[in-house]
Amino acid sequence: MTVDLADLAAAHPGMDFARAAVVDTGWDYVVVDTGAVVFRVPRRPAVAEVLKVERRLLALLAPRLPVAVPALELHRLADGTVYGAYPRLPGRPATCDDPAALAPDVVPFLHALHRVDATDAVAVGLAAPGKLDLDLLVRRATAEVVPLLPWEAVEALREAFATLREPVPMECVIHGDLGESNLLVDGGRLTGVLDWTDAHVGDPAMDLTWWVQCLGPAAAREAFAEYRSPAGVDVESLWRRAVAHATVQPVHAVLYGMDNDLGSYVRRQLARLVPVR
Repeated sequence: MTVDLADLAAAHPGMDFARAAVVDTGWDYVVVDTGAVVFRVPRRPAVAEVLKVERRLLALLAPRLPVAVPALELHRLADGTVYGAYPRLPGRPATCDDPAALAPDVVPFLHALHRVDATDAVAVGLAAPGKLDLDLLVRRATAEVVPLLPWEAVEALREAFATLREPVPMECVIHGDLGESNLLVDGGRLTGVLDWTDAHVGDPAMDLTWWVQCLGPAAAREAFAEYRSPAGVDVESLWRRAVAHATVQPVHAVLYGMDNDLGSYVRRQLARLVPVR
């Protein structure tokens, strides 16, 4: 969908939209950044329902985390569209040049997040995706993605899926998409964590994926030497699963590109499906 800035301006009189930047490349939202306030407009009705859960989750998490998260408020346009808005947080989006420097700030963030009582999170609507989602991903990957890959990438993907089929030692509240544009950086420090759409009760290793992809497994593990995983998750299992998540993660992007006829995007994401060693 597209966003009519005039509709947003009418809903927020007195707010300056003259220099607003519109980002319409996101999977779930069109984002409008005025410089003072960020608006997130769902692309589909189902996403609006997720946004409602996200608002409740952020209210639960904000006082428990050592870093800022959006103070999300919900609004409704004249046509009934539900959207979110929050005061813009300071900082720039992280890049793959930042992971090692950010780790000292991310470690206490993950300690706090991964120890939030999952019962409290489920009470505000957070879900646990479970095995069904992995089965669906494996079926689609086998039918649509594997035929496009070289053998070494196919073998790495097969091993990664086998690892992720093993029971998760301990599930907890996770962000689910921790990296790049969802991490804000200022002066080499973590200043905020955005976009909690993919948060769920799941595998804590998933929140280490971006560091494995950017740094490689050995350097990522060194950067997170101070991280203490939740009780019941041994360090070897944690990092083995983190590598598996890092290997599988681009499959989601490939399938998204296929579903939306984004040929060049699909080609870029296929290039990322190489063994993570």
